Amino acid sequence: MDLKVDLGQEGLGMMFLDYQVLMLRHAWSVAVGTVDLSNADLWLHVNRALKESDGKRKRISRASVINSAKGFHESGIWDYREIPAKGGYHRQYRPIMTEEELLETVRTVIIARFNLALEKARGKT
Repeated sequence: MDLKVDLGQEGLGMMFLDYQVLMLRHAWSVAVGTVDLSNADLWLHVNRALKESDGKRKRISRASVINSAKGFHESGIWDYREIPAKGGYHRQYRPIMTEEELLETVRTVIIARFNLALEKARGKT
């Protein structure tokens, strides 16, 4: 899992942009192992939610949503299946990690990295 952590934020906002947090929470609320979400579903939800929270907010591009969903898959947070559609195949995403499992995984990775850095600083590796 390749993440950047912003300690000035809280919760999922430490690791993800605001629209990515909205994508994750939406997937967890509707798709916990039962419903697959298309990029279009995710894009619509994110832009509606951003508009409701800040009427002046610029819309998030579909490319940003697609790239984030792909990144969640590559990080092991989401899985997908491809369905045939006009013009090729479309990905349908679903979470394979709960919010708690994600936070636990991130915590484990961060602690392991800090322990490694500490051992290196002490000259043990």
